[in-house]
Amino acid sequence: MSIHARLLRRPKQIHRPTQVRRSTEIRRLTQTASRSAFLPVLGMALLLASCAKSPAPQGPSLADQLAGDNRTVTQEARGLIVSLPGILFDFDKATLRAETISTLEQVAAVLREYPTLEIRVEGHTDDVGSESYNQDLSERRALAVRDFLVDSGMAPSQVQSAGFGESLPVAPNSSPEGRQRNRRVDLVIPDPPQ
Repeated sequence: MSIHARLLRRPKQIHRPTQVRRSTEIRRLTQTASRSAFLPVLGMALLLASCAKSPAPQGPSLADQLAGDNRTVTQEARGLIVSLPGILFDFDKATLRAETISTLEQVAAVLREYPTLEIRVEGHTDDVGSESYNQDLSERRALAVRDFLVDSGMAPSQVQSAGFGESLPVAPNSSPEGRQRNRRVDLVIPDPPQ
């Protein structure tokens, strides 16, 4: 065989490993490109999943849970208001009536389920007596309910109390029924869960 014939054969042998190397290189680049494209997509998917809101809790709302006998629940600009009318206290008293304990226990049981909730207990009176006396009485009534809630297992830092005396009536003080409605305690939840 001549040299010329050997050289013609040789390029085939030389090119074959080059072709194998090229196809191996192309395969490697394709796999690397696939991985490179996959990682950012995976990262974005994980990021979006972590930002997604959890589904809304099922079941009754806080307002529905708090509503019941001897109490009303309304949504106002200042928050969710649970009104505990004059059944809590006798005239001129800041001691909780025995028959109202079960109502307060029901309210406390619901509120304990929301340990991050801030609650303001607001005491109110009718207009019988001096303004300063009624202010003091409303503060003592609010404190009595606050203490009951804390004794029922709520964190002291979670429950504040304030008295408003006769300044925020919900009914006219001209009748015994109206005065009884004004002798109340409101639980105000400024930021209720939605």
